[in-house]
Amino acid sequence: MKKTVKLIALLLAMLMLSGCNLIVTDVEMDNNQTAVQVGDQVITKGKLRDNTINQMMYMFNLYSQFGMADQYNPTSASVQQESLEGTRVGMVNDILAQKKGKEWALDTMSEEDTARLQEAADTEWGSYRDQIKTEYFADTTLEGDALNEALDAKLVELGYDKALFLEQQIKTEISDRVRKQAVADVTVTDEE
Repeated sequence: MKKTVKLIALLLAMLMLSGCNLIVTDVEMDNNQTAVQVGDQVITKGKLRDNTINQMMYMFNLYSQFGMADQYNPTSASVQQESLEGTRVGMVNDILAQKKGKEWALDTMSEEDTARLQEAADTEWGSYRDQIKTEYFADTTLEGDALNEALDAKLVELGYDKALFLEQQIKTEISDRVRKQAVADVTVTDEE
């Protein structure tokens, strides 16, 4: 009996002293867990986390551009919670707008719409190119197509996908159409 107690005590001491980490988080499994489900569409924890971080980085950069970086602290628990909630609501609203757009047949783009949206996506990509040129290629001797190829490669390396710019433009167009359709019959009087 004493041997068993000593053995158990020894095992417990070894576990405590070794800093045993019996709880291991599988990052991939954690990222794939459902955070929000809207109908048949799922927002995973990983996607929600990534979008929240992107939103906080965007806000920090925006505040920094106006010299107000000290007024936005992305490490603050309250800022993180507000960003998480805002991102979650935005993602859910986007899914709902896309579903309603499909339901109301507002998701069909004419050739003119597609050309206009492609031009907007190209313009946005160009502005990202300009930012990358300033930040990473300020002293480059590259010009023309060679410079554009290097800028595009850097954008891809940083995680940007040119096709997603057009996809986002289309989603925004559908959301705008849904909003217009939803309020088409709404009138507000001067008294209201």
